Amino acid sequence: MSNHTRRMLETHPSGAAVDPDALVGCVQASFDCEQSCTACADACIGEGDVRMLARCIRLCLDCADVCDTTGR
Repeated sequence: MSNHTRRMLETHPSGAAVDPDALVGCVQASFDCEQSCTACADACIGEGDVRMLARCIRLCLDCADVCDTTGR
């Protein structure tokens, strides 16, 4: 992902308004976080007592949404 993001920034006619390395790092970290949160929710769903983990699952999915939106 970071190579794709970097290429997009490099080809933009106006250039990046912020440090490109920082922006690429932020985008990559956001998508890494989204994947981790989704995996956590999935693991919780696989547990025996899903009702007990409902709040954790909801928070993980909310976090994944925020991270995905931030990355985009």
